[in-house]
Amino acid sequence: GDHVTFLNIYKGFHQSGKSSQWCYKNFLNHQALKKVIEIRAQLVRVMKRFGIQLKSCDRDMQAVRKAIIAGSFANSCHLEEYGQNGMYKTIRTSQEVYIHPSSVLFR
Repeated sequence: GDHVTFLNIYKGFHQSGKSSQWCYKNFLNHQALKKVIEIRAQLVRVMKRFGIQLKSCDRDMQAVRKAIIAGSFANSCHLEEYGQNGMYKTIRTSQEVYIHPSSVLFR
């Protein structure tokens, strides 16, 4: 999925020495990836400040997927009504939600 792709991009950028040439060859925005590195460093500092242990899943993609799903559950929903209105309800609060017409998921 997209999150695993983002993780692979991050790893590749980091392993390239944060190279602008690597970004160019892979059609990626160098400034955006530098910002990703900064945000990660900020999150690491916050975790250390609160005494939260930082642990990498490294190559354990099952653990990565579990973390993504656990973090996304609050936004999970199911199709409530079949038909043209395409209404969904969130699993946790039963709030009605709709896919935006500009989304590629909109049908």
